[in-house]
Amino acid sequence: MRRRVLILAMFAVLAAVAAVGFHGWRGPGATLAPRAAVDRGPRPAADLQLDGPMVEVLPLHKAVRRAARRFDGRVLDIVLAPATAQERGAGVQIVYRIRMLTSARDVLDIRMDALDGRFIEVRGADLGTARRTEKAAEKAATMKKEDD
Repeated sequence: MRRRVLILAMFAVLAAVAAVGFHGWRGPGATLAPRAAVDRGPRPAADLQLDGPMVEVLPLHKAVRRAARRFDGRVLDIVLAPATAQERGAGVQIVYRIRMLTSARDVLDIRMDALDGRFIEVRGADLGTARRTEKAAEKAATMKKEDD
């Protein structure tokens, strides 16, 4: 009998803990913060406000392929981001920020115009060795065509 009561009490405690976990107990008299005060982190690319009419961006796979043709390395990350004030002054509205890891283990930060694929800025150590030569770029392009 004691065993059943103990088990029942344990289930009651677990149910109470689960209910508090789902609803977030904040203590007696606590109130939730207003919706506007909650920090939601960086805005997704879908929420970006662009000046002018809607335009199509360069597809992600084409941006990656263009960067891989220009630089020797593996893409670590690619993000669609708003243009900086300086880039907007040059007529760029939205950019791809691409991070690549080179064979020498250096990280390249590439900013590419997401509308036409122009390289805006490339930063990283030893860019001379990371940049593919024309011969290597042609070889990589033919290998890609064979794969497709």
